[in-house]
Amino acid sequence: MNPNVKSIIDKAYEIKDDLIQTRRYIHKNAEVGYNTIKTSTYIKEKLKEIGVNFRDIDGTGIVADIGSGEKTVLLRADMDALPMYELNDLEFKSDIESSHCCGHDLHATMLLGAANILKEREDSLNGTVRLMFQPDEEGGTGAKRMLDKGVLDDKNISAALALHVDAKSPLGNLDYGYGKTFASNDSFEIIINGRGGHGARAYETIDPINVAINIYNSLCSLINREVDPFSHVLFSITSIEANSTFNIIPNSAKIKGTLRTYDDKQREYLLKRFETMTKGISQSFMANAEFKVDKSLPALTTSKEFTDKVLKLSQKLEDKININVEPVVKRGSEDFSYISEKIKDNAYLFIGAGKNSQEGYEFGQHNSNVIFNEEVLPIGSALLSTIAYLWLLEAES
Repeated sequence: MNPNVKSIIDKAYEIKDDLIQTRRYIHKNAEVGYNTIKTSTYIKEKLKEIGVNFRDIDGTGIVADIGSGEKTVLLRADMDALPMYELNDLEFKSDIESSHCCGHDLHATMLLGAANILKEREDSLNGTVRLMFQPDEEGGTGAKRMLDKGVLDDKNISAALALHVDAKSPLGNLDYGYGKTFASNDSFEIIINGRGGHGARAYETIDPINVAINIYNSLCSLINREVDPFSHVLFSITSIEANSTFNIIPNSAKIKGTLRTYDDKQREYLLKRFETMTKGISQSFMANAEFKVDKSLPALTTSKEFTDKVLKLSQKLEDKININVEPVVKRGSEDFSYISEKIKDNAYLFIGAGKNSQEGYEFGQHNSNVIFNEEVLPIGSALLSTIAYLWLLEAES
């Protein structure tokens, strides 16, 4: 084993108890969105203990640098929780309607572990490691707001890496994106305005429910007839709201849905077609409609070349990880996509946090019963440290 990697792994296991304590504090004090005040304060206290300087960005975001020099790699960890109760029996579980059922408590802890390991090796770093602790990944705006506030502006960041735990994957299993990794996410809303009236005199009305049904059927047909089935477009109408009384035709109706794609051109084409079709159908029934995209995340496309380098460096951890042969494509969305748009050399890894090296847990992320194996903490800390340290060492000046 590479002596640098061996010393990194040894250090990761030396601080394992502290990593577990850190994770459990963040887990018990789960905070949602930008309200990660306790979490952010705790992380800054740990950075002070390690001797790492930091600065606040956009309230609860944190950025810190280890090392010096122009060549810089960014390591990003999200730290926000989900607005849901957890139903497991962990002694450190959150007792409020906020919980780390997506594993961001582990992400923040592993990045703190990497900070500890890399700070000890700062004199031999061949460049700079930038640490980014980010709020509101679940809300989809945290990364963009930190970018807008200048998290990258004072450095020429050469590469970026993010790591996510997976409770259903065996401990130490390493999955990775390779090109198309996460879908874009557009949540849209259609407001149809007609003319209400008595249910017995529908002929006097412009029925927005009838319009909504026709829009629903037409949008589904559009996907079936204008989209290549191998292009992985994910489209759903998730809500149709109107009147709740049996004898009144309402004045308006509302449709909500989501569109996910892996291609920016296709995304723009479909959103434009949705709007054109919605307004055209409404007008044909003498109603009018407003089409709004309420929340958007771009698709995450990782660098194949940089991912190859990351996987090659990851292999140096030998029996601590098991790299899967085939890359993964996720149907969900990730706001690391905003960072990938800014930094060409980027990679996204998924590390197994299951029962053991052979078996994952039954429940996955965003389930109230999810459990993560804390043995992943030193593995993830060592993985992040190894990739950053060796990539800087091997990268061309």
